[in-house]
Amino acid sequence: MPILHFTLLGPLLLAAPPATPTPAPSDRTHIVQDSFPDASRYGDDFRWQFLGPLEFLSRLRLGPRLERPASIYIVHGFHAGWLQGRDLASLLALVNSDEPCAFVVSSFSSYLPTAKSSTVGQEALFLLAGLRKGQYPPDLHSEGYARAHRDEILAWARTQHP
Repeated sequence: MPILHFTLLGPLLLAAPPATPTPAPSDRTHIVQDSFPDASRYGDDFRWQFLGPLEFLSRLRLGPRLERPASIYIVHGFHAGWLQGRDLASLLALVNSDEPCAFVVSSFSSYLPTAKSSTVGQEALFLLAGLRKGQYPPDLHSEGYARAHRDEILAWARTQHP
């Protein structure tokens, strides 16, 4: 049974559930450029302001909400400053993973991946590319991006984390 709070307004007595508590400030607070006010209504339900890239990779492992030939996760907007230098080592540790997961696609992309699924390793590389660029996602979609830029991304990451 839900807890109700009662408010007396003149001759009216209103009953309402308690207000949702405001989450504590997070060290993942960042700027989101070109996004909708409530992106979760459009499928981007990841809590960007409170969770990091390892939790995002776990979300990608859960698969998409919609049934499509390819597994995709659509990111609304560009997250500037979400990825941090402290994420580098944990992402580097995952770049060789073959575990299947969803591709990442920007809501601005007119292309949807055609392959059945991505891998955790490919998406970890895409996250590293985002760290390097200063925004995530770093490109319109992750399909093929990490393969094409793998050596370049790894060389950069190794100079950041000897």
